[in-house]
Amino acid sequence: MKEMTLKELQEFSLNILKDVHGFCKQNNIKYSLAYGTLIGALRHKGFIPWDDDIDIIMPREEFNRFCQMYASDKYHLISPAMPECWLGFARVCDMDRTLAKTPSMWCSYDTGVWIDIFPVDGVSDDFDEFKKNISYGYDLWINQQRCRDTRHSFSKRLSLLYNIKLAVKKIVRLGGKNLEKYNNLLKENAQRYKFGETNHWSQIVCLDDGVKNYQHIDDFRDVVEVPFEDSIFYAMNGYDRFLRNIYGDYMELPPVEDQKPKQSEINFYWK
Repeated sequence: MKEMTLKELQEFSLNILKDVHGFCKQNNIKYSLAYGTLIGALRHKGFIPWDDDIDIIMPREEFNRFCQMYASDKYHLISPAMPECWLGFARVCDMDRTLAKTPSMWCSYDTGVWIDIFPVDGVSDDFDEFKKNISYGYDLWINQQRCRDTRHSFSKRLSLLYNIKLAVKKIVRLGGKNLEKYNNLLKENAQRYKFGETNHWSQIVCLDDGVKNYQHIDDFRDVVEVPFEDSIFYAMNGYDRFLRNIYGDYMELPPVEDQKPKQSEINFYWK
């Protein structure tokens, strides 16, 4: 197999995003570019030059509707509603032309290039309560990741070194039960409030940004169009405050030593 170049990975991811955008537009599903993808749209009119993934967000009800309805003749949806998915968010993946090699499994079968789709939920207007919610969610997230690693790498290592089949089955079963437990707790923690029920919202299923990702409902009342590479996509109306809450001056380039792909431990190959 031939490893994909960064440019090839970006172009392939962009085509997935185009498919998702077309579906959302046709079915009136609200989404927004987010995180590094949104910074790329505003600062570079496309990918951040070293970025290797695409992130979008959707209010929970829109997210659920997307997961129930999405259909494509090119790509596959893997969502938290599926038992084979071990994440609190969804991915639209290629399964036919590319293959991902990742140190931590996130679903029960091989996939290729993907884009991430995160649900966002209402959160408390009391910032101290929100911080407690984030702290609890972070503990759940860490335990969920440990279960994913146990189910994938530890059981695989046992079977490789010792071939103890019964032990492997027990570990995989235990990891699966704990994984389901933490997935459910993460989902419950994230959905304490409906989106729009309070004046604030956040993304609490993948907690890279912690308490900085405390957003006002006015900033995602609507969407606007933004250019990204050769196409037009959607961004929340309050994209500037959203990004400044998390990154500060997002229009300023980071130090050279920080200009590296986010998924540096994941390798993508052409089949």
